[in-house]
Amino acid sequence: MEKIFEIRDGCKTPVQLLKSKAFSNYLNLYKKQFIKELQSRENTDQKEEVKHKIDYIKSIEPKNFIDILEGATPFSGDELMKHRQSVRFIDGAFHHYRTKTYTRLVRLHNEILSEEETTESIKDKITDKAYKLSDLIVETRRILLIRVGFNEGVRRSQGLD
Repeated sequence: MEKIFEIRDGCKTPVQLLKSKAFSNYLNLYKKQFIKELQSRENTDQKEEVKHKIDYIKSIEPKNFIDILEGATPFSGDELMKHRQSVRFIDGAFHHYRTKTYTRLVRLHNEILSEEETTESIKDKITDKAYKLSDLIVETRRILLIRVGFNEGVRRSQGLD
């Protein structure tokens, strides 16, 4: 059965996206799944490493990513290392979201319920909003990667130099 990830927030900027309830919900969902997978390795030689990773993942909050976006760059030292760990984790969440069987729903609130709307115009609005959200997610990922020095692989297609 497909899981449904419902997005109601009308985010227009990366910070709005990271502050949204939808992002917080998805982050928690991904953290739970990641921890569940790690726990399956708790009774191996990697027990201490697994416990450390679980503690780290539990500590990740949307604020970690907002701090990266709003922080003064260039980051260095321990701060850079901490931010890079957070971005690696959220990049894994991005790929999980993109490749798993999630049905992404975008609700336009009461706009859809207007009687003057045709089925096609409603579909067009939903499609347009979904594309804008997708672009915002990719833009947010790209900015986070660049801010911590992970500049490679941040384009949808290779640009011309």
